[in-house]
Amino acid sequence: HGSVAASSGGANLTNTEERGTLMNIVMQLRKVCNHPETFERRQAATPFQFQFASPPSFVPPPPT
Repeated sequence: HGSVAASSGGANLTNTEERGTLMNIVMQLRKVCNHPETFERRQAATPFQFQFASPPSFVPPPPT
């Protein structure tokens, strides 16, 4: 058992080699998951509805 472990393919790999293989798989998954064409593009939608108030007026109201 020690530093040599059996992989699922039947080959004996050291812990360093297994770690390197695992890191390669993780990096490939990151590239696939972060690829811009992995998912369909959708128009961004927000559940909020913004209403813009008129800007404040600094002109005094007309005299009555």
